[in-house]
Amino acid sequence: MVASLANEKRLAAAATAACVAETATFPLDLIKTRLQLSQGAGWRVKMQDVGHVVGQRGLIGMYSGCSAAVLRHIPYTSIRIATFERLKDALGHVPSLYESMIIGCMSGALGQFVASPFDLVKVRLIADASQPPSRQRYSGVADAFRVLYSEKNGLRGMWKGCGPAVQRAALVNIGELTSYDWIKNMIVASERIPLSASDTRTHVLSSLFSGFCSSLISTPADVVKSRMMNDSSHAYSSSLHCLRQTWHQEGLSGLYKGFGMTWLRLGPWQVTFWTVYEKLR
Repeated sequence: MVASLANEKRLAAAATAACVAETATFPLDLIKTRLQLSQGAGWRVKMQDVGHVVGQRGLIGMYSGCSAAVLRHIPYTSIRIATFERLKDALGHVPSLYESMIIGCMSGALGQFVASPFDLVKVRLIADASQPPSRQRYSGVADAFRVLYSEKNGLRGMWKGCGPAVQRAALVNIGELTSYDWIKNMIVASERIPLSASDTRTHVLSSLFSGFCSSLISTPADVVKSRMMNDSSHAYSSSLHCLRQTWHQEGLSGLYKGFGMTWLRLGPWQVTFWTVYEKLR
């Protein structure tokens, strides 16, 4: 009974913290996704595209797709955090770096698989926001779900782009959960740094480090995921095909499009999430 209540508290804390962090940093996510969807355009052209969204819909346009993103994090973050914590507890000892990497990978992949339809809707809404009002296809989250469900022949089609999304989530959580746990344990164990596990400064330092690791590891998979989910013309036959095409046409810089914005976003996201989560758990 006590264990069940503890798990429910973890789920609620993770979902609440994720919703707060996602809402606070979503405009940065919109810019990042728009940069990744652009192919071959220069930086100024890409930023003009973002400016076009603001010009058409005002600052509220920077939150196009936010509802889907927040809804996605309820199952995604709840599942990945709760799974990570439970698997750590099941080990019966402080996990090694290698064990944490495996646990983080499994937790992220499971959470993303469940939440993939929400991710698909988020990417489509962000792409749709840059179109003139007369050419926009979706009026909101519910309408996007309805249209995509119809277009993709039912529920199974809502998992389009699930492969690269799950791969990205696995990589993100190796970088995020593993690095956060590892650096936090190092800080607490260090005699030179007088910080405890419950100290907010410990959470901030650990989350900044994990944000950088997550961005570095996951950006190529994030680019592929965004392009696959927005591929309404079927230009890519698979995530591997998308990866190869991006590499051949745009090189390494194409695979790391939006890296700076990803890091700029993940830093505040991680700080917000882990600080709120550690206080609520």
